[in-house]
Amino acid sequence: MKTKAFAFLVAGLALFAGPALADEQAAIDGCIAQLKKVGGPDGQSGQVVSSDFSEAGTLVMLRDAGGTVWKCIGYNDGTVGDMSVVEGMDDGGGAMAGAADEGSKTTRVEFEAGNDNASKRGKVTGDGYHDYLLGARAGQEMSVSLITEGTCYFNILPPGSNGEAIFIGSRDGNDAIGLKLPKDGDYTIRVYLMGNDKDSGQTVHYQLSMTIM
Repeated sequence: MKTKAFAFLVAGLALFAGPALADEQAAIDGCIAQLKKVGGPDGQSGQVVSSDFSEAGTLVMLRDAGGTVWKCIGYNDGTVGDMSVVEGMDDGGGAMAGAADEGSKTTRVEFEAGNDNASKRGKVTGDGYHDYLLGARAGQEMSVSLITEGTCYFNILPPGSNGEAIFIGSRDGNDAIGLKLPKDGDYTIRVYLMGNDKDSGQTVHYQLSMTIM
């Protein structure tokens, strides 16, 4: 069990660094970096509640500055396979504005060897959303297609975005074809609801297809 403030995490564990612990630390660091990216203002600081190391993926529990608890699966190379809110909290000052809502998730997409595409099935409820992270290089072309029966859409956010999108599904439709990418890094494909489905807390299922060439 580890409960440490983000600022002291690396120094506290590096003293005992061995192969397994170094792998665990890399997974923790990756989860912290991902929380800072998707967690809004509250995600910039907080505590590591616990970590459970496994060669298959380390389970890391984080609590951000606003009290929201996040579950993250991190790997020994610092990448993150999944991140989701376990327990949502607001500090009363609106600090969670712009942060992920309860029920939101983040999943890293890796293409299988020899493939330039992947397909994911999922569901999204109410105010929640599901972020898919996809690494790409400047000049490559991305195509994304969403199949759904509800008022479900996706946006594409470039690396370093604070919410600004280079494709907005609710405006442009649920097919982005041959979108030329402006820079290297992780692109976020954010699936979300609008209209009555969002307002009434409906759960909508979807299939998302992604290609990079």
